[in-house]
Amino acid sequence: MPAADPTIRLGVLGLGTVGAPVATLATKRGWPTVGFDPDPIARQTPEHALPDAADLLLTAEPIDLSGCTVFVICVPTPAQAGATDLRALETACSTIAEQLQPGHVPDARRRPARGVRTAPRD
Repeated sequence: MPAADPTIRLGVLGLGTVGAPVATLATKRGWPTVGFDPDPIARQTPEHALPDAADLLLTAEPIDLSGCTVFVICVPTPAQAGATDLRALETACSTIAEQLQPGHVPDARRRPARGVRTAPRD
């Protein structure tokens, strides 16, 4: 396995069924990783089997994401009545935006599929 890029510090937002395995794999690959989830149960649920590693920080504090250079957003976007609820995604994006440092360039590689409707904002 090639050595991890030393310039990468990964921030994983959402530690559910997608985010926990992403954080686990990144840590096993040698990337310092910050797993962020405001839900204390998500940070402690045994079925996610998050490793107890020096390079993995599990937190609910947005400031802990400030040194991250790459972010992966793994939050739910449930659909109800034909509309997708993007509030968790919007919150995650705002959390990242507050922690960006000079020189960081956001890059959204994945976009919603055509025809996806979003739920009305409050």
